[in-house]
Amino acid sequence: MKDSLSVSASLINTESKTVNPIYIFKDSTVAGLDADMDYGFMEYTTQTLEESLSELILEESLLKEKTYQLQKPLKLHEKQPLEYTPNWTFSIIIVFFALLAIGFKFFRVRSLEIVHSALSLKSFEILNKSSNPLVLVSSFLFFPVISLLAYSIFTYWFTTEISQFGYVKFYLLLLLSIFIFFVAKTLLIKFFGLLFRCNQQVNFYITNLLVYMSFSSILLVLPIFASLFATNDYKLTLLIISLILFALFTIIRVLRGFYIIIKFPKFFHIYLFSYLCTLEILPLLFIYRLIF
Repeated sequence: MKDSLSVSASLINTESKTVNPIYIFKDSTVAGLDADMDYGFMEYTTQTLEESLSELILEESLLKEKTYQLQKPLKLHEKQPLEYTPNWTFSIIIVFFALLAIGFKFFRVRSLEIVHSALSLKSFEILNKSSNPLVLVSSFLFFPVISLLAYSIFTYWFTTEISQFGYVKFYLLLLLSIFIFFVAKTLLIKFFGLLFRCNQQVNFYITNLLVYMSFSSILLVLPIFASLFATNDYKLTLLIISLILFALFTIIRVLRGFYIIIKFPKFFHIYLFSYLCTLEILPLLFIYRLIF
């Protein structure tokens, strides 16, 4: 076969490791003057690829043959609304732990004295003699925590109604209601202490109340805060744990308060004892009735 093109190439330079490009020049000889034998670059390249590669198989293009007929009919599904997350409660928890850190940093002895008095009667007697002013201040930590517990319980069963009213407004209403309840309860206990002339016993009882308010708030804040962001299954479990802990602390506090009062000599104020018993038990019955 006569070549109509002459190919000239340079050899590989082994020292410099470089390859010079190959150029294809048109045959200038007499044989190359024949038009039928005069191949262009595209023809030469196509013929070379056809001889060296396997035969191409043409198939139908998906872009041209794609059908737009759906196998299943479309159905509209209602989009579930995004679950509300009370991110604003983070500010409450941050303030709570900030105040707790300040108390244990700058008033460590006084703070530990409150914790020890909740666990030991001997430490409680020392607390009453020392007149720790931090008892009243630390008891205010109880109100935002127990309000979050009530908020979490109500939002679990009455989410729609509370969303219409406003989540933050509902929490503030709970906070105000619980604060008024405990203030009224403390004032009534103080009033009956003055009425029955047993002011010292009542002061011990109120101190015991304030100590357990502070102590229970520290232990309840984590499960209550976790219940606000948990799913429904875990939320119910965390709420049950929080309610059990709250009821346990309340029962221990009431029994210990009665023991402190009875321990005083010449205790014969049966009316005061009955009133305190009614004042402590009725709120628990009301909460039980409200939930169950």
